[in-house]
Amino acid sequence: MTKQGPGPLPPPATGAHLGVSGGARGGARPPLQVGLTGNAASGKSTVASWWEAAGVPVVRADVLARDVVAPGSPGLAAVVEAFGEGVLEPVGAG
Repeated sequence: MTKQGPGPLPPPATGAHLGVSGGARGGARPPLQVGLTGNAASGKSTVASWWEAAGVPVVRADVLARDVVAPGSPGLAAVVEAFGEGVLEPVGAG
């Protein structure tokens, strides 16, 4: 049996719903920042994809975390300096 998704993408929200319109005093409010959390396989990536499709900027922390310690990066060098070579897996492991 094929798992069905939660349904079609809802219509994009307007700026007012995202907290980016002018405030009561006419000044611009800062953009709304939302953290998307949940258990494994709970639909976080699906929701993030919906937001991206609606034009909402999405920062994927797992991608940033992998990038900062990519092979040859200063971040990985700092981890090895702090914890030693024993924290590294053989190439292709993992």
